[in-house]
Amino acid sequence: MDRTGVELVLVLGVVVVANVLYLSGVFIADPMASYSAIGSVVHGGLLPGQYQIDPNAGYTAQALGHLAATDWLHGRLPWWDPYEGMGAPLAGEMQGAALFPGTLLLWFRDGQIWLHVLLEAAAGTATLLLLRRLGCGRWVAAGLACAFALCGTFAWYAGQPTDVVPFLPLLVLGIERARDAAAGRRPLGFALVAVALALSVYGGFPETAYLDGLLAALWALARASGLDRGALGRYAGKLAVGVCAGALLAAPVAVAFADYLPHGALGPHAGNVFDLVHLSHPAFAALFFPYVFGPVFGFSAADPTRLLSDFWSQVGGFLTTSLLTVDLLALWGRRHRVLRVALFVWLVVALGRTYGIEPFWQLFDLLPYMGHVGAYRYLSPSMAFAAVALGALGVDDLRRGDVPRSVAAGALLAATGVAAWAALGGRAILEHLAHAPDASHWATASILWGFALVALVGGAAVVLPRRWRAGAVVAFVVVDALAMYVAPELSAPRTYSFDGRLVAFLRRHVATGRFFTLGPVQPDYGSYFGVAEADVNDLPIPKAYHRYVHDDLAPNTTLQFTGTTMTNPTGPTNLQELVAHLGAFEAIGVRDVVAFAGTVPASTAASVGLREVYADPYAVVYATPHPAPLYQASSGCRVLGTSAASVTVQCGTPGTVVRRALYMPGWTAATPAGQPLALRPASDPARDLAQVVHVPAGTTTVRYAFTPPHEGEALIALVAGALVVVASPVLSFARRRRARGTVRGGGSGPVPG
Repeated sequence: MDRTGVELVLVLGVVVVANVLYLSGVFIADPMASYSAIGSVVHGGLLPGQYQIDPNAGYTAQALGHLAATDWLHGRLPWWDPYEGMGAPLAGEMQGAALFPGTLLLWFRDGQIWLHVLLEAAAGTATLLLLRRLGCGRWVAAGLACAFALCGTFAWYAGQPTDVVPFLPLLVLGIERARDAAAGRRPLGFALVAVALALSVYGGFPETAYLDGLLAALWALARASGLDRGALGRYAGKLAVGVCAGALLAAPVAVAFADYLPHGALGPHAGNVFDLVHLSHPAFAALFFPYVFGPVFGFSAADPTRLLSDFWSQVGGFLTTSLLTVDLLALWGRRHRVLRVALFVWLVVALGRTYGIEPFWQLFDLLPYMGHVGAYRYLSPSMAFAAVALGALGVDDLRRGDVPRSVAAGALLAATGVAAWAALGGRAILEHLAHAPDASHWATASILWGFALVALVGGAAVVLPRRWRAGAVVAFVVVDALAMYVAPELSAPRTYSFDGRLVAFLRRHVATGRFFTLGPVQPDYGSYFGVAEADVNDLPIPKAYHRYVHDDLAPNTTLQFTGTTMTNPTGPTNLQELVAHLGAFEAIGVRDVVAFAGTVPASTAASVGLREVYADPYAVVYATPHPAPLYQASSGCRVLGTSAASVTVQCGTPGTVVRRALYMPGWTAATPAGQPLALRPASDPARDLAQVVHVPAGTTTVRYAFTPPHEGEALIALVAGALVVVASPVLSFARRRRARGTVRGGGSGPVPG
């Protein structure tokens, strides 16, 4: 095995070791166990709290991703989700990453952990190749690549935005290849830029992709240093071609997203809200001491101020004190000096934006669209990458013997000072955890660990002989990253009991209708199991349905219509809203209502005609008295047969068929022979949420299909982008062969092409 292979095996091995508790089944990383409200956790984790910070790992990443994977495997393009609310775009929604290749793994129940491992391996591999290209030593590159593969975003997130994270180092590697090609007067060199950009978009989290792209742009600008005028022009040209080709490759998902935006309710993303949001200053302690406040959400209930709950709900990841130390060490080095300065500036400005430190906060928000982006949360992957790349240069300086002991001692003192300042700032939160007896133990252990790593890394750089310094520092960085990554795994469930009877009943009884949940089968798990669910926990959601929910179904609801959350906790409960507006629920085809056993009084159910049709020790299902059907034919017509996407009607005269599914541009109707039928939105029932198709006299089968309006053009763009990326090397190779043939033949004329 060659040297690069050995380094790669090390990186992949560390990733596997970091996830072995999940891969072996000792702990369960399946979000369904924690977020679906189906079945129950029999044995919880060894530690309190949760194993990750964002429940969208279940609601969007797993549930919608599984639906997309199912569509692909059944030969359908995943353009539409018929099971969420009244239906919604699936690919255009983005968070389900419907067109991302790795999403196919989500067809399996445990697919998310395998996808997670694959993404971490890709991130580590790309970082390894990048650091080697920058001239870092073998083990330095491998060790710091491990640190990025186990970065805070991967440690604390189980779904998006992790799909995007590996493509930042891949994009930067593409920039380096383009620079080398420009400096060496070689053709091409832009393909990796295009592929990395496209995969970032397909990853399904535009905020992270955008913020990562800003760091990549800064990197590209920094690496322009040292190129002569001719090489600089070639460099800029290659990057421009790469960016354009990447945009073409990403056209199918970008167009689907753009087509959805005018029809989607974006919540806080619709206005310049996020330029006012940042993490609290006390939360800075957890940047370098990730568990100073305990396990993820472990002590949130003990904090009456909700500072801790807000922190865990908004944070995006962490760094480590070992990375802090090597980053400060790297500031001394001269090699790649401009790049080091650029990375350090990014870290300072990004940290300032994250924690609301002036003037960095205001400067960062001068960038376009920052008011729509949760930068305080989604800057974390780019900060981790910048810290790893800068730290790798610093550790490589140690390997080369370029760091005087006095400089190493200075970095040790500076890191100690920064860490102490961060730790002291966390007192404002820790003071509120007096009622959690273990909180002080976690704080003490976390702070001791952090300072121990500062001492070990800095001490190794100062004390050890030159030949041992870099190796020891790399080992400490990897151990630090591994320990911080594994800690949340101990909060994951160990045993989970899945009871499929409830889902099986809903599939049979709901049929082509919908159900509404007051708890069990959380949204959007109806999409996972293929049962239409009136509840929605997603963003964006269709504006028309959002208006209907707010005006007709549950006025006291948040943007997310979950059946469990309320805007005003003193206002009507979700059960009260259901009772008061049952007719509006029935108008959109709600056939069943699902509730936890014992939570709906019999008198309340009887008062509105809800009839119990299923019960187990966990959940109860009530049938509504007058649910509207999915299809309704006009007078003189009768419905002969239905499915979710087709209906057969028989009419004595030309008539219409109403389909109670959300209308949006892109919907078409046709006969099995392909003859198009006129389809328009209906004004009734349910306020433009239904579709109307005009049918001729006789027996007609109508088939419905949805494709985002401009996907034809997007497909042309995709083909064009693929030709640029794939055909260019072929044409270049052919051109070189012709040139060599001309030289061998003694020709003196110009080479064609």
